[in-house]
Amino acid sequence: MPAPKIAVDIQDYLVNTSLITPVTVDMLAPTPILQYAVMEYSGPPNIKTHGGSSPGGIALDEAVLQIMARAASKQAARDNIHSVVNALDGLGDVTINSTSYSFIRGISRPRFLIAEEGGANIFVWEIMVTARR
Repeated sequence: MPAPKIAVDIQDYLVNTSLITPVTVDMLAPTPILQYAVMEYSGPPNIKTHGGSSPGGIALDEAVLQIMARAASKQAARDNIHSVVNALDGLGDVTINSTSYSFIRGISRPRFLIAEEGGANIFVWEIMVTARR
């Protein structure tokens, strides 16, 4: 079974289930100022377990993602990243785009990243996601 597209799945969950928009994958677009982004970056190697019904056992993918929230004011960006935390932190046993996610957990506190030259402010939060293949 191919590796899941975890960043895309998390984007879809935020947009379709939590109604958080607009959300891009891999980057913040230049406009609009108010937006979110989901970016996957290097994490631990995949976990392999033995047993189960599939040949060779069950494979678990673990991914580390960074979620960004950008807004015109620092307070709005902070509130927006906390909306993402409330939607995702501790979420488990959920299927998104035919991929089974056993657990999503925050691995950092939401924090201020940067004030951009145009006046926008960005907050970030990192999560660990475990998906079953």
